[in-house]
Amino acid sequence: MTLRLRTLIVFTASLAGLVLVLYFVVAAVLHRSYAELEDRDARKNLARVQAALRERVAALNLVVGDWAPWDDSYAFVQDGDAEFVRSNLDAPTLANLAVSAVVYVAADGRLVFGRGFDQESETLGELPRGLAELLGPGGALLGPASASGGLSGVLALPDGPLLIAAQPILRSDRTGPSPGVLAMARPLAEAQIAELTAALHVELAVDGWAAPAVTATEEPARRGLSSERPDAVVPIGEQRMAGLTLVADVFGRPALVVRALLPREIHEQGRADLRYLLFAIIGVGVAITLIGVLLLDTVLRRLTKVSRQVVEVGSSADSSRRLPPGGKDELGRLAAAINGMLEALQQSQARLREQDEAHRRDLELKVRERTADLAQLNVALEATVAEMQRARGEAERANRAKSEFLSRMSHELRTPLNAILGFGQLLQGAGLSLEQHRNADDIVKAGRHLLQLVDEVLDLARIESGRSPTSLEPVRAGDVLAQALELVRPTAERHEAKVEVPEPASFSRCVLADRRRLLQVLINLLSNALKYGGRGGTVTAECREATAGCLRLSVRDSGPGIPPALQERLFVPFERLGAEKGEIDGIGLGLSLSKRFVEAMGGTIGLDSPPGQGSTFWVELPEADDPEPSPAPNPDAGRESA
Repeated sequence: MTLRLRTLIVFTASLAGLVLVLYFVVAAVLHRSYAELEDRDARKNLARVQAALRERVAALNLVVGDWAPWDDSYAFVQDGDAEFVRSNLDAPTLANLAVSAVVYVAADGRLVFGRGFDQESETLGELPRGLAELLGPGGALLGPASASGGLSGVLALPDGPLLIAAQPILRSDRTGPSPGVLAMARPLAEAQIAELTAALHVELAVDGWAAPAVTATEEPARRGLSSERPDAVVPIGEQRMAGLTLVADVFGRPALVVRALLPREIHEQGRADLRYLLFAIIGVGVAITLIGVLLLDTVLRRLTKVSRQVVEVGSSADSSRRLPPGGKDELGRLAAAINGMLEALQQSQARLREQDEAHRRDLELKVRERTADLAQLNVALEATVAEMQRARGEAERANRAKSEFLSRMSHELRTPLNAILGFGQLLQGAGLSLEQHRNADDIVKAGRHLLQLVDEVLDLARIESGRSPTSLEPVRAGDVLAQALELVRPTAERHEAKVEVPEPASFSRCVLADRRRLLQVLINLLSNALKYGGRGGTVTAECREATAGCLRLSVRDSGPGIPPALQERLFVPFERLGAEKGEIDGIGLGLSLSKRFVEAMGGTIGLDSPPGQGSTFWVELPEADDPEPSPAPNPDAGRESA
């Protein structure tokens, strides 16, 4: 792709991107602005609806305020004169007042007069259901209506919503005491809603507070109406939107929801403005693109010519060629600079040829010298390799000789040791004095210690020589632990220690291990915990899942713990961390052998020892399926040993 085409593509794409970004930014701003205007306009219409309802309530309140402070009404509540009803509460009068109910109630809640009135047929009838109860004895309206100011507002009844006004009855000079209350009501039915629609030029509908929403889109907005947020505006299409306003009753409770259908004129105007904006931005973008293409084409044509000339000079491989002068502008100065570079390149090539010839001669000389040096080094290296091979053979022979010596030595030592132990045990059973019996005990103890030393040294020699095979099989951890606990019981008794197994059932699971080696490892860990945990201490054995597919066997003592600085030397052969100066016997091979046994079985061994909180030695081995399921073992057979 040529630079000219690439530049035109980048310029056009960048301009198109800027145009799109500008359009979407302006469109977002305009859309938000028009939406805010539309919402404000809708809420103004809802405010007009609320104001219209308040005006009609106020008009009804004026009518009641004209009838309540009247001497005739005052006397009628007290004596219930039928002539007052015939003269003032007949059908023409109620039709002229445009009310649907008139109620006179005495101060004690007695209904003096109560009639409903049908405005369409202009006939008297029964009061709307529920109105008499609200004005009767203990009614919710009687007390507030008896107050000096009375009450007025909307009332939701089973027969439909009403506009109601009630005031205390007074004399014509507005003096009391009030003998009762006068209440008048006007219906808020379809005819009145149609009248409001015609007056406000807004299509209205009135529903009860508990009525369902007309459309699914209005349901969330309807549920969100409250006394703090009585209005909501919901678009129900591109042409119309619904405005919802909450009307409270005379008690301040939600009573009605007025639904106003409003045309989305502002929305339509906003869409039209966005279309005009899009056409304007596209036109400006096209004009800028054409102007930019013309300007770039003029510059890029000359640049293309200079590029072609540079390619011709480069392809000729003749550094003596030069570009023709290109004028005094930037491209002309570029051509002059290229000619200067060609001149410098020609001179540099001449110097390089001279240096290359001298370097070639020097390199040949150095190669001959390095070849002779490498030959000498090769002879010396071969001699070194031969010497290392001889040394390796001698080391292997020495290692084999050491292993054979240790094996023979252990075999030779066992025979006299067994004799010493046998005679020592015979002496223990003979009738000796106390001093002689103590000496015999020392002989047996020293013999057993020496026999253990021989066994451990032999095991170490076998492991180092690779002649200590392991036979891996599923082994139930509880069986091995029970056997180990039984074997260390005498040690626990000597140290007056307790061995605990908190969760014996967990030892019913199996691990993949060599049974004999695992038993030896557990005996080593339990013996160390008993010896170093202190007299009267507690040793705890646990089994739990460490990671997926692995079980951890742990032995925890109640001793002083092991300092972090000494923990790295724990598994080194013959290392006792200074305990060799104390009274605890041992040679420092138990943990080293345990580590090698565990690693030979494919497991890991480690230590957790917080300062002053005892030591926990743990072994992690792969979990295995139990080939012969059986009842859970009882590793706590030695749960507590005194």
